[in-house]
Amino acid sequence: MKQCSLKGAWLAFLVVLVVVGAPVLAWAAASNLRLEPGQIGIGSFFQGQEIRITAVIPSQAEAVLEVRGPEREEHLVRKGRRWGLWMNAGDLTISGMPSLYFFAATTPALASLPEAPWGYAALENRSRLTGALEPEGEAFFFKQFIALKESEGIYRPGPEKIMAEPGSEGTKKLSKVFWLPPQVAPGSYQVLLSVVTADGTIIQQQQDLQINKIGMPAFVSALAHEQPVLYGITAVIIALLAGFLMGFFFKSKGAH
Repeated sequence: MKQCSLKGAWLAFLVVLVVVGAPVLAWAAASNLRLEPGQIGIGSFFQGQEIRITAVIPSQAEAVLEVRGPEREEHLVRKGRRWGLWMNAGDLTISGMPSLYFFAATTPALASLPEAPWGYAALENRSRLTGALEPEGEAFFFKQFIALKESEGIYRPGPEKIMAEPGSEGTKKLSKVFWLPPQVAPGSYQVLLSVVTADGTIIQQQQDLQINKIGMPAFVSALAHEQPVLYGITAVIIALLAGFLMGFFFKSKGAH
């Protein structure tokens, strides 16, 4: 009798697991985060590149997509007024910020989710600012830094909209296109998918996006790092040739 009740309990548990966990299990089986293309080459005539990101999530869930460039330390000069003149007021260093940052969401409400690991507020919490700046000026400087990056096209205010359409077996398909600007730097970029389930749980997946120099830019970069003397000679020769060609094609008519 005890054995039968135990079997009954296990059977009930399995039924609950199948009914409640079916959408999550289906998503786990079908889940994918895909990038097209998976890597990008920066050549001599690179004018930017479109990337398409697709994924499958549970139909009752929401999602956030982020594209993050490699973190780097940036050195800036703070300006201030002294004796009625604008002057350099000291050096500032900000670290922990990505070299590029875009993000999008299935619903704008996710941007203001408390303690969310995405968005500008999360970036500010992870960053570190040092240098000639008063503590009360940190928030102001961070806003100015973000505005500078947005003007350069390598940060983008968000969230942008993720397109979603019904999938199969309790899922939905996501699709988002981001445009990487021509000034994007080589490196290993992260594409991060954060899925917010109906109970508020956040599940994350990540794919790497490689951006590398190719062709002449790759040759010049390798030459500069591996053969600096030869790089200097080559740069002088190229400059002389460029000057000669400019003089040849644009010489004054008075020379005839």
